[in-house]
Amino acid sequence: VKTLCKEWFPIDYPDVWYEDITSNPRFYALAATYHSEIIGLLVAETKPLSKMNKEDQDILPIGLSGPPMIGYILTLGVSTKHRRNGLASLLLDNYLAFLTTQ
Repeated sequence: VKTLCKEWFPIDYPDVWYEDITSNPRFYALAATYHSEIIGLLVAETKPLSKMNKEDQDILPIGLSGPPMIGYILTLGVSTKHRRNGLASLLLDNYLAFLTTQ
């Protein structure tokens, strides 16, 4: 996972982040695999609007009713040779299905 994230993103995540996304239940993590190799990854967190960063709150529509829960995608990537095959869409669809059952 760490190798893929380095390939996909110009960010160096600390090692504790990789431990958290694989063991902390507050994160939703889903991997796409091919022949036992991770080729795609989605990491997300569902949290109340009140717990979001101010700059993230500002991009949401005004007037959300109730105590809204927000699906916050932290990472979404697919290995270069497996792109353009709908894997990212499949990962997103699975996350949306998860959100609608919560």
